[in-house]
Amino acid sequence: MKNVLNRGFTLIELIIVIAVIAILAVGVIAALNPVEQSNRAKDGRAKNTMSELMGAIQRYYTSISYMPFCTATTGSCAQPNPTFAHQAVDSAGVNILTKLFNNNEITANFTQATTSDLQNIQETFVQATTAVSLCYRPISNAGQLDPAANKTSVGVVNGTCPSTAAGANCYFCVTQ
Repeated sequence: MKNVLNRGFTLIELIIVIAVIAILAVGVIAALNPVEQSNRAKDGRAKNTMSELMGAIQRYYTSISYMPFCTATTGSCAQPNPTFAHQAVDSAGVNILTKLFNNNEITANFTQATTSDLQNIQETFVQATTAVSLCYRPISNAGQLDPAANKTSVGVVNGTCPSTAAGANCYFCVTQ
């Protein structure tokens, strides 16, 4: 009898290796959680948009001496409490973003590129103190558990936040 030496893998060995690789791949995908990563990116983009918008509002106030929600220094001011940033208007019905753009505080690209983010940012203005709050409700689990996400949609501290509970109204706010 001849002794035949087989070189190579058996079918069972190949199936076991493929199964181990599949288990590792599932574990890596679960650890990375692409949906959560996408939501974190959206949260980060919204925070950046809020910072840019707040800077534009502050620059407008510095150069014009009244808030973009108002029609003149002694005139009436609209009270967007809260309203979505892309819909905010002054007391004459002029869109706030249009006023900021016309005063060169934001570019046309800002309003076009950030429309989806602006739809999720709520804006509150208190005329008596000229205080402005821009608030965003995080959609990622990490954002909802961020200690800075502890306010209501009008920028008031919410004692039940941060929270990932369904229906929790915990917002991240930038206040002037």
